[in-house]
Order: sequence, then C-alpha cells, then structure tokens
Amino acid sequence: MSYCTVQNLRSILGVGALYTDATLQEVCDAADQVLTPMLASRCAFTWRIDIANNVATAFFDASHPFTSGDAVTLTGCGSIANGAHTITNYGHSYIQFALTHADTVFPLVPWGKVAETTPTTDFTTDTAVVKAAEMIAVDIWQARNSAGAASIGLDGNPMPYRLGVSLLGRVRGLIAHAVDVRGLMG
Repeated sequence: MSYCTVQNLRSILGVGALYTDATLQEVCDAADQVLTPMLASRCAFTWRIDIANNVATAFFDASHPFTSGDAVTLTGCGSIANGAHTITNYGHSYIQFALTHADTVFPLVPWGKVAETTPTTDFTTDTAVVKAAEMIAVDIWQARNSAGAASIGLDGNPMPYRLGVSLLGRVRGLIAHAVDVRGLMG
C-alpha cells in the first residue's frame, strides 16, 4: 500500500475528478520509490550468488539481519534467484536457501537486494512518513505539470526546480525517527 494515497493527493492538490486515478497513482508510486529506500528495513545487499547442489548462497560484505527460517525476497539478483525464498542456513556474511538450478556462480552488478518478505514495520500507519510522502508527491506533481519543471509561488512567479538535491532535505525532519542509519554512513 502506498504511503500517499490517490484520495489524499487528490484532496491536497484540489484537482477533484480532473485527473484519472491512474495518473495520480503514478505520482504516489514515484513518491514511495523516492522515500522507501530512506526508511529503516531489514534488508541487505548481496554481491554474488553461488548455486551448488540445489542450494543457493548469497554473499554479503558485512553482517546481515537474517536467520534460518526467515522469509526473504530477492530482487536485482537475476531471473534465476529473484523471488521469495526461505533461509535454510546462515553465517556472518552469507545466507543459504533452496534453489533448483544447475551449479553456477554469478556476480551481481549492481548488487542485488535481499529483504524481509513481510516487513515488521508498517510505515503506512506512521503519520510523519505519510506526510513526507505527500509532500514529495506534491513536488513531483508540481514539477510534472509546470513549465520547466519549476514550481509556481503564491505570487505567480516561478520558483527553483523542485526535484533537485533538496527534495529529501525538505522532509528529512519528518522521517528522522524512521531513517535507515546505514544510509548515513560513508
């Protein structure tokens, strides 16, 4: 479910029935795609998958948050490994799961993502995250529907480009309690 719903965005923008739900849903989805990677979640990024004797091993550069029995979903790991899996074994820098395929080794460029299948935190009920998503959706809408992708000020004059580097900066205070601190390192 989206953090920003079509009904909320329609109300915020005051567009009534002028635009279809599908058009507004695209903006809501884009806002979610911008915001979701910033939020804390149980996930890790894998750089290689080895398959031997119908067991896949996904390797990580550091420790990961998973244990045996966890249901995870792999994305960006190629059509062979993408999808839902149950972890059968794990170590400090790897997990293993059943995967019927010929023995092979394949590096992942860019890295693949391993995430819990059912998130333990539902950010759709977090008011601050929902408001941040709505603010991002409004900025996307403004950039999409104004000349030169600039916003229009209350006085009718154009303002700077809204989707620049400062986009997340404008909502960082709202989502501070939910930010994945791993993204702040480096």
